Amino acid sequence: MWAAGSCNCRAAGRIATGSRSALDLALKMTPLTPDHHFYMDQGTYARVRLVLMAVGRKLVEQSVLQEPDDVMFLTLPRAASASARIRAHSM
Repeated sequence: MWAAGSCNCRAAGRIATGSRSALDLALKMTPLTPDHHFYMDQGTYARVRLVLMAVGRKLVEQSVLQEPDDVMFLTLPRAASASARIRAHSM
């Protein structure tokens, strides 16, 4: 436990400065603009879709699925089971 008043003020200042720098950087990278939700929400789903389509192509190559986009219709347990069949060296 820390005793009251035993805080190293210089260390606390560095942490606060580092946190402020991280926050400033985060705000520059993803500014809160009117189209913020488009880039955060839709962009995230688009990237997940790209990954899933890559998995779908591998599953088609190994004759687990007929079409790459069939991966979009798998439930989570089925997707996990199907992706476990992808040979590691084919990635």
